[in-house]
Amino acid sequence: MHYSQKALIFNRAEFEFRDKSLEVTIDDGRLRVGFTVPYHEIGTKRSIKSFPEKAIPRLGYALLFGALTGALLTGGDFGGLSETLYVVCLLLGFVLVITRRYARFDATRIPLATGNTILVFQDSMHHIILGEIYKRRKADIIRLHGEVDALNHPQLELKKFLWLKEENIISEHEFEEARLKIATLSKTPAALY
Repeated sequence: MHYSQKALIFNRAEFEFRDKSLEVTIDDGRLRVGFTVPYHEIGTKRSIKSFPEKAIPRLGYALLFGALTGALLTGGDFGGLSETLYVVCLLLGFVLVITRRYARFDATRIPLATGNTILVFQDSMHHIILGEIYKRRKADIIRLHGEVDALNHPQLELKKFLWLKEENIISEHEFEEARLKIATLSKTPAALY
C-alpha cells in the first residue's frame, strides 16, 4: 500500500506500507531522505509542528535581486515595457518575501528511537496514514509479543502483558485472559498476580 502527500510547493512525503515495516521518504525540494522502520519500533508519542515553506520567499528574493540588478545595470533608464516589468518584479518580490510568514504547513511528528522522525502532513490523507501506521504497529506488536510464553518467567510474562495493555495494544479483557493463562501455566493462583 502506498500513500503520497504534498505540502505547499516542494514538500513531499511518501509512505510505502510493507508487510513488517514502513518505508518513509521525505523530500523538501533540495534534499530527499528515506528510511525503513519496523512497525513495532514506531512509538506512540507524537507532536504537531509547523514548518515554513522556503520556496515562496526564495522566489521573492530572486525577483527582488533581479529587479534591483536590472535597475543598477541600466542606470534606472528602463524605457517602456522594461519599466513595467521592473515594477511588477519589485512588487511581486516584496509580496512573496512578506508572505513567508504565512507560507507554512503543519505536520504530525512521530520521533523514532533511531533519531529519525516520521512526518505526516496535515491534509486530507493525514488521518488515513496515521490510522494505517498505528493499525500495523498494533498488529506487529501482537505478532511479536501477543502470546503467552510458557518458557518465560511468569512475572516477566505478566509485565509484558501489562505493558501491552498500557500501550493500548490489548484490552483489559485480553489482559485478564493472559493473566489467567500465565497463572495456569505456572501453577500459581491467579490471585497472586
